[in-house]
Amino acid sequence: PVVLCTILSVLIQVLCANLRAVMPFAILSGHQYSKSGGVSASDSVCLVLGGIKGPLTSLGLLWRLREPLPFLLDLLIFLSTILTSISTSTVSLGFFGFCEAGSHDGWCYMGLGYYSLTLKIAEGMLICMAVLLLPVGLLLMKLKTGVASPPWSVGYIASLSVSVSEPNIRGLWDVLREMKAPKDDGNIPSKMVKHLERYNFTLGQYRRRDGITEYGILAHEKHESNPHMPTLDETKETTLPRRNPKRADLHTIFQTTVLILLSALFILITYYESVEIDPLQPSSSSISISISFEQFMDSQSIAVSILFTSLAVCITLFWDYLFSQSIVTTFWWRFDSTVYLTSRADMMQFSPPITVFDGFVKSTFLALVVSTLVALAGILSKGIPILMAHIPFRRYQTWGLHLATGWTTVGILGYMILVLGAYLVVVIVDRKKKRKQLPVRPDCIAGLVYYLTCDGGEEVVRDFQKQQRL
Repeated sequence: PVVLCTILSVLIQVLCANLRAVMPFAILSGHQYSKSGGVSASDSVCLVLGGIKGPLTSLGLLWRLREPLPFLLDLLIFLSTILTSISTSTVSLGFFGFCEAGSHDGWCYMGLGYYSLTLKIAEGMLICMAVLLLPVGLLLMKLKTGVASPPWSVGYIASLSVSVSEPNIRGLWDVLREMKAPKDDGNIPSKMVKHLERYNFTLGQYRRRDGITEYGILAHEKHESNPHMPTLDETKETTLPRRNPKRADLHTIFQTTVLILLSALFILITYYESVEIDPLQPSSSSISISISFEQFMDSQSIAVSILFTSLAVCITLFWDYLFSQSIVTTFWWRFDSTVYLTSRADMMQFSPPITVFDGFVKSTFLALVVSTLVALAGILSKGIPILMAHIPFRRYQTWGLHLATGWTTVGILGYMILVLGAYLVVVIVDRKKKRKQLPVRPDCIAGLVYYLTCDGGEEVVRDFQKQQRL
């Protein structure tokens, strides 16, 4: 069961990641939002789904825009994660019939059994996921993104960055061009969001005065005045805040903590697989502890298997988090350096990876060592729940299968420890060297369009404007 549930979980994660990538464009091009004058910046051009704050963002979209799809996707991921954790304790081997220990009389046999509680929970979750897939499928049938795939390339965003100079309608590119270059904030700068909140945004067609029809992201000025919003002059004269070092330190502390936990788990599994304790030998305090540990691991309790599978699921989620934190920025720094650029066309057509699978392919093709190692660790983490589910020896396992899964897990954990340690060293060294950071993370529409307002961006927008309606 754990193999099937892990495969199902990976497929759901890939599906949700790809749908999240087009959700900002789907919201912008929504017919109901276009009629009401557009969507606010925080729900459209500054929208970032996924991550730690992803469920809260999805709830906000459900509350403000009545947009249920992101919330349903997060719910599917949550259910698939819990299902994977408990799936290892649904089936087991047991004795059936009538016989007594030490007696040759009676009739009994060993066969497949099940844990009724966990099996009912797993069945309930599968039913809930099947029910959730019905509204997700109906919503996908009605979903109109207004863009082609992949929508996050520089060239594609440039083609949508129309320049409009009308009293009440402007282009997103024009709105961002009014601002001074922000300093590094580690995310979307707060004052950039405040500046964009003065407008509502849509994605659609626009007919200019000369009769030419354009297609792109349009900004509509809000009619009501908000005293808390800065004026245009105030925003232009304000320098955006620098990166908060405490936020970066929290990420480093969290990653260091995970590194320590991975090392502890590596030592624990290595000890379990390599040390054999004879319970008949003279007892001592250390031997008693070892025997207790062996009894705990070999107790055939559902708590032990659920514990190890849950730890594996947490490892998978961590590498997804690390991928989202590092890969996208690494790719953009690669294209920021003229030394590594192969051609202008490659840069314009490049789209940041959405999952660890395409991240591994793209980073390998571009010879990005750190990105390739992180993406490979993320791919290996997808299968580690299957391996760690067989770490505590089970009755239905052969000894060879137990040894194979145990030492394979040790090897994968060792690789993860080396990659995470190397990644932390690179981060700390770059921070000490005060390497230039991206002023805006390019994981939202406003972040991408911002870079087109820098030097040379106007030429790129002009070159790609003819591709708006392709």
